[in-house]
Amino acid sequence: MPRLRAVLIGCVAILWMVIEWGVLLEIAICAGVISTLLYDVPHSYRERRRLAGIVDKQEISIILGEHQLLALNNPDSYTHLTPPTTLRGKVVLLT
Repeated sequence: MPRLRAVLIGCVAILWMVIEWGVLLEIAICAGVISTLLYDVPHSYRERRRLAGIVDKQEISIILGEHQLLALNNPDSYTHLTPPTTLRGKVVLLT
């Protein structure tokens, strides 16, 4: 939707420059493309950062799921899969 909005803003800018200012069509088209990019780039950058965060969370969930499956398959080697906790400054593995 933001891309469609950006294209519409570019088209409106082109029409406004041609009708109101009497600018050559080529210059108006260049200005319309620039205004489209100026509107679209911040939105696409923000979306890219949001999706990267989602992918990182999913990757962590997949890794945790793999560790849980390994723990179910090998109950003897479960101790190295538990996260270390601190108890009065000493690192303790939960078993």
